[in-house]
Amino acid sequence: PSASLSPTLTTPAMTQAGMILGTAAYMSPEQAKGRRVDRRADVWAFGCVLFEMLTGQRAFTGEDVADVLSRVLQREPDFNALPSMVPARVGQVLRVCLRKDLKQRAHDMADVRLALEGAFETAVTQTATSASVAARGRAREYLAWGLATVATLLAVGASVLYLRAPRQTDTIVRFTVPPPAGAVRPVGAGFAVSPDSQRLAFVATGADGVSRIFVRHIAAAEAQPLAGTDRAGPPFWAPDGRSLGFGKEGGLYRVALDGSAPRLLCSVPGGLSGGTWSARGVIVFASRSGLLQVPDTGGTPTPVTALDAGAKETSHTSPWFLPDGRRLLFLALADGQSRGTIWATAIDDPARTRIVESSGGAAYAAGWLLSTTATPRSLVAQPFDPEHLTLQGTPQPVRDQLSSATSVGFPGFAVSSSGVLVVDRPTPTVSQLVWMDRSGREVATVTPRASIAEFALAADERRVVARVTLPDGARALWLFDGIRPEGTRLTYEGRATRPMWALDGRHVYFTDVTGNNFALRTIAIGATAPAAFEQPGPFVHFEDVTRDGRYLVFKSLKAPDEVWIQRAGSAERRALVQGPYSASWPRVSPDSHWLAYTLSLPSGFEVFAQPFDRPGDRTQVSVKGGFGPVWRDDGRELYYEGPQGLMAVPMTGRDGALDAGTPQKLFAIRTQGAVINQPHNFEVAAHGQKFLVNTIVGDSDNDPLEVTLNWTTGLTK
Repeated sequence: PSASLSPTLTTPAMTQAGMILGTAAYMSPEQAKGRRVDRRADVWAFGCVLFEMLTGQRAFTGEDVADVLSRVLQREPDFNALPSMVPARVGQVLRVCLRKDLKQRAHDMADVRLALEGAFETAVTQTATSASVAARGRAREYLAWGLATVATLLAVGASVLYLRAPRQTDTIVRFTVPPPAGAVRPVGAGFAVSPDSQRLAFVATGADGVSRIFVRHIAAAEAQPLAGTDRAGPPFWAPDGRSLGFGKEGGLYRVALDGSAPRLLCSVPGGLSGGTWSARGVIVFASRSGLLQVPDTGGTPTPVTALDAGAKETSHTSPWFLPDGRRLLFLALADGQSRGTIWATAIDDPARTRIVESSGGAAYAAGWLLSTTATPRSLVAQPFDPEHLTLQGTPQPVRDQLSSATSVGFPGFAVSSSGVLVVDRPTPTVSQLVWMDRSGREVATVTPRASIAEFALAADERRVVARVTLPDGARALWLFDGIRPEGTRLTYEGRATRPMWALDGRHVYFTDVTGNNFALRTIAIGATAPAAFEQPGPFVHFEDVTRDGRYLVFKSLKAPDEVWIQRAGSAERRALVQGPYSASWPRVSPDSHWLAYTLSLPSGFEVFAQPFDRPGDRTQVSVKGGFGPVWRDDGRELYYEGPQGLMAVPMTGRDGALDAGTPQKLFAIRTQGAVINQPHNFEVAAHGQKFLVNTIVGDSDNDPLEVTLNWTTGLTK
């Protein structure tokens, strides 16, 4: 637990210029400056560790990271601290390893080994007294033990993560925090940094397929899961950094870091999305009706804000307490607007003060207001007076490419009051459409490796249309039919998403997204431009079409999400699934008698089925979690994704009622998981004997967090 052990960064591009990485006490000068490095940086690190083992003290020390890096750049180690028994040869090798001038440093470890063995010495320099020879023998014994453990110490040092509050210096340090071993932190998963910058809390999914909150302390090499936080929502910290708040199963909970069980503070019908904790002992959280507050000891929630119907507000989210613990910031989203508005209000006064527009939540730290620009989203800071709620100057860039920030409130960053910034900067997830048999064996690939989020399989089971995110961030629909391995691009304008085949097999339905606006389109295979859908209705996405062609199935724009059907070629429409819980991923059975879909219950996602063509009760299909149902072509089996993998359920219709059998696991799959507003991750063919799965490639879905120390360096007030 020393500043000199911080920070550690590991990245596939760890030698590129502009990247600071390694452990501060063992960083080479070129690393500390963020310049390109080569194996001479390893020579430097070896010298630091060898110096430490022979002297019992580090070559470069300091009170914090900035001090350590400053001494690396400006000072020399105290070579006088070397014990007298250390041979002159070893001292000279140390000096060559720790030269700041790259041209004067040993080129690689092979040279260092030869130098330690005396390969470059002459007969004169090899002459020594018997006493010095004896001393050298003892020193060799020390050196042998030291060299045997150098690699181990380097590995241990590189695993230490330190988030101590930095001093305001001219050095910006960035490093990444990977998810714990065996866990996956998907894009957009919630995270928070403690007020004292000592801990990170984040949501990750374990090997058992269950998401939970993990906490990583500064002195630990790995994050540890918090008991009782299974399927928890985004965490937020108590002011003292000893507890966390989170939403789970329709309730607001708090949990201490001492291992005690979480405690329910209040029920939140419909769930909550984010919260903030005041030093006054008040928690404010986002609900469907606006912001609510409750004592941190528990009680009945009371309103803080109400949605402004005149402004067509749809939600208030991302609350953030200001230093006085009474006033707070929040993001208001309105129908038809691509960006939201940051407002300030108080827990005891409903009056609002407009602050600024933002594409995500805002936060205040160290005299700065952090918010998000429009597309392409970037994090900006502006001087802010929390007493008078006023901004000064102009926004200044802090971090670009904040792709996980969303217009529905997820900020994509977290900041501590003591000056540590954490951002979520995911790279596009790389996946591939792969045919698998019923045992999970890969049979064939359909697409090249690409950033594929959505796809649809044609009725002929040969052609696939997929939405691919291109390197420049553009979204386009591509056709994969086996003729051209790289595929054929279908759309060139807008941000096409959510493709669905028409029954004729010659047209594709999709949604064109611009900000918060959703336009339903259709395009013919081979056409140069799409056409508008003639009867758009209040819908956000196409979901399915009945086999007889009579009805199209949509997801509505309402909150909570609803499932609607519309008669093809007309404006006749009605809701099929409405209620207190969001409904998504609907699919109609082949005989058009049943509708399977997913409900977002307080306990998590579950699959249900109900009559499609007449009133009737719903039947729960999944057990202990599931989403994204898909029917077999004869309707006798239903498949869905569960925590264990791809599940199969026998389905039987008797006397107008539907009987769901016991779910059975077919095989494990690795997909993007349950992503709201995205379609199924698999399709079924060959009478349930083949499955086309959007399979994640490599580790591209496991996103580390980027931590920045001294993030205000370079900003001017």
